[in-house]
Amino acid sequence: MARPSIWKNGLLNALRILCSLLFPLITFPYVSNILDISDIGRYDFSYAFVQYFITIATFGSAVYGTREGAVAYSRSKEEYSKFASEVFSLNLLTGAASFVLLMGCLLLIPRLGEYADFLLLFSLMIVFNVVGVEWVYTSRADYAFITIRAIAFQVVSLFLMFLLIHTPDDFLLYGFITVFASAGSSLLGFFHARKYCRFQLPKPRAVFRHFAPMAIIFVSLAANVVYVNSSSVLLGFLSSNQEVGQFGLAMKAYRAISKVAMAFTTVAIPLMAVYFSNRDYEALTSTVSNLFRRMALIAFPCVAILVALSDQVILLLSTPSYLDASPTIKILAMAVPFCLLAYLYGQCVLIPMNKEKTVLAVTVAVALFNVASNLVLIPHFGKNAAAFSLVASEFLTFFIYYLYIRRSVPLKGIFPCLVKSGIGALGVYGVCSAMSVFVADPLACLFSSVALSVLLYSAVELFAKNSAMLEIASAIRKRVVRR
Repeated sequence: MARPSIWKNGLLNALRILCSLLFPLITFPYVSNILDISDIGRYDFSYAFVQYFITIATFGSAVYGTREGAVAYSRSKEEYSKFASEVFSLNLLTGAASFVLLMGCLLLIPRLGEYADFLLLFSLMIVFNVVGVEWVYTSRADYAFITIRAIAFQVVSLFLMFLLIHTPDDFLLYGFITVFASAGSSLLGFFHARKYCRFQLPKPRAVFRHFAPMAIIFVSLAANVVYVNSSSVLLGFLSSNQEVGQFGLAMKAYRAISKVAMAFTTVAIPLMAVYFSNRDYEALTSTVSNLFRRMALIAFPCVAILVALSDQVILLLSTPSYLDASPTIKILAMAVPFCLLAYLYGQCVLIPMNKEKTVLAVTVAVALFNVASNLVLIPHFGKNAAAFSLVASEFLTFFIYYLYIRRSVPLKGIFPCLVKSGIGALGVYGVCSAMSVFVADPLACLFSSVALSVLLYSAVELFAKNSAMLEIASAIRKRVVRR
């Protein structure tokens, strides 16, 4: 597995994630003008709640399948087919258990009756997330297929959105389109997976040998889902659906930045696993340092844009009734750097190093902190309290990981890159703030600000000789020369 593939797969993954985020960002202005904010709040609550059960269904296979699958395939295709069959069979069992558990919650918790229509609809996503076997493609670094498949179904979903949703009574169709995209993408993924493996009926003992290591990863991921989604869920229980809807809009903007920046780290997980398996610690450290610099290069200006233009982002995505979410967006923007660093250390370093128990302990502790802080603060401060709790949780996760691995995986040459990226981001903030004063139209302000910011930021980082920016410039120059 060659290092240059990180750039190619990272760009493909970034494109996929960007499109997955652009789809709701494009459709939300449309649906927010048609659907009632309370129905959108019910949608956001139900979607967040079902994520708990999807996490149970997949049972850590996204991480475990990617890591161990990459190692199994490096040995032989036959061993990989055996491994894939065993993990998929275990996921079928956990998926069935998860579905039954969700139905039980609907019957036993009266408060969920208000969300029953959306919850029943989104319950289908439990099945499709298991069938989709996306870990097959991530373990083989086949991001070309993942990207093309995702974009294709998003385009179809976009068409359906404008075709079907015309009145406030169409709120369930909004949820149906979400499920349709998940179903189509997953079914295509399942049948296409035969390119890499043949699913067979394995022996029960072989299936359950994966249970213990997957359980450790699952509990860690479940705790992570708790503290990422608990804000929306607890807002639904402790506040109003309107607050949930406004917080959901702020989270869309936050996730748009963090997930795109994560794209370059996610594709490195199989590579990290192979490095660790081969005890190539020098390559491991070098790759982590490079990823750190690239994330800083991307994250810092994105945070500056989001803080400076929060009002414009809201008006572009929705209606003035959502402007109360502006402070929430600014608070969440502060979480982006910590979120990225925590993800880098946890999923891209500790997990490939088989430190699942460390990740588990940290994630569970932080999840408990997040839930506790939300329970105390949300009744008094609403959605802004939920945002602050998320920032504190992301910082705490990053800080603990840093203390744990700073000696075993020392980062090289990151401080100058952080300083240079930070200086460039201050320039971006200044440009965006000025444009928000002189350009009234939200769309014109946002696009002109981003265009000027990209030019200014690139020039500053090249002048400052930021190593991450120089790598990008060098790669572009080589490609142009070859052509």
